[in-house]
Amino acid sequence: SMDEEGLARLVFADIDIDHSGALDREEIDTAARKLGVVLTQREIDEGFGAMDLNGDGEIDFPEFFAWFTAMQGKHTSERGGWFQVRASRFLYPTQLLVEN
Repeated sequence: SMDEEGLARLVFADIDIDHSGALDREEIDTAARKLGVVLTQREIDEGFGAMDLNGDGEIDFPEFFAWFTAMQGKHTSERGGWFQVRASRFLYPTQLLVEN
């Protein structure tokens, strides 16, 4: 089975559309839409702020991984939970049919 960091790296790479090595607001919005979540600008700003730990306006992998691990199994009402990821669904939606 894949370790958590490996899984997070796959999710990160899938969100990082322009392959810049960092995630911007537009990429986060697009990723949320792929998960069926349409965000308001305020929700994007709040979620982005929760992830962008150093406040530089983009999310690098260490920031994403910190958020990703914190969100595993957390209730969606918690900080950043608007974009709670079940990575297997994000990456491999067809596998939902065979998962327990």
